[in-house]
Amino acid sequence: RFSLIVFDFDKAEILPQQIPILNEIKKRIANNSHVIIAGYTDKIGEPSYNKDLALRRCLVVQKFLDLPDEKVELQPVGSDVLLFDNDSPQGRCYSRTVQLIIQTPKY
Repeated sequence: RFSLIVFDFDKAEILPQQIPILNEIKKRIANNSHVIIAGYTDKIGEPSYNKDLALRRCLVVQKFLDLPDEKVELQPVGSDVLLFDNDSPQGRCYSRTVQLIIQTPKY
C-alpha cells in the first residue's frame, strides 16, 4: 500500500520529485498483481469536478506505471472522503493524492 504521491492544486500531472517513488512502486508490481488506484482531492470545488480530477490523477498514475486496464481498478473518490483535515493548508495539500494497493496472490 502506497500513498506518497501528491499533486499540485487542481492538477493531475506527476511532479518530477514523484518519479523515484513511482519507479519504486513499479518494481513491486508482479505480472499477476492487481492494482487499485484510489484518487483523492481536497474539499475545494464541486464534488463532481473533484471526482473527475481524482479520475484524471488515477489515470496519469496508471499510465506512468504502464498498467493495462485489466490489471487495474480505478477508484476516483474525489472529495467524498477527506484523508486529512481540510481546514489547514497542509491537510488540503496531503489530500491531493492517490493511494495504490498492490494485490499479488501467493501460491
